[in-house]
Amino acid sequence: MIKRQVFDNFLPQDTFDYISQVVMTPLHDRQILYQLQQTVAEMDDVEKEMPHWNWMGISMIYSEDEVTHPFYDELRERVLPLIKEKVYDYKSLVRIKANFYPWTHEIKHHRWHTDLNWDNVAAVLSLNTCDGYTEFEYDTPYLKQKRIASVANRLVVFDGQNSHRSSTTTTNYGRFNINFNFL
Repeated sequence: MIKRQVFDNFLPQDTFDYISQVVMTPLHDRQILYQLQQTVAEMDDVEKEMPHWNWMGISMIYSEDEVTHPFYDELRERVLPLIKEKVYDYKSLVRIKANFYPWTHEIKHHRWHTDLNWDNVAAVLSLNTCDGYTEFEYDTPYLKQKRIASVANRLVVFDGQNSHRSSTTTTNYGRFNINFNFL
């Protein structure tokens, strides 16, 4: 599988500005509308009376070989070729999902989880800088950093079966990212 890697300033600035505007603002005709997901890590968390802050907004852009949002076209043209060229020569795209984690009074982290139920490569593109993060349960020999800060235009790539978790933010009204999964 792939080694955990961090790529700062991953996208050209004009591409990043366009993508972050679509995902984070209502100022574009391709704007992302978020659905409330009542839990972050595991769907059965809803039944376990998780804390009221344990929710997120999601917008599925591509899933199960189906385009589910027109914004996919821009990601296919502007982002996926860069991932394939610079990061991982994937065989198949599995999923693209935009995520919104709300502001909380103090940093809250979600439950440990893995992406999907099979081997995959995950990539998280941070769209804004805040004190939120993606945290990995275990160090690796090649990247000891367990917490990867949310920094605008930072791409974190990792084995999707590595246990990880997300967090909320206290320094912005929300934490925004796009999650990609590949085979």
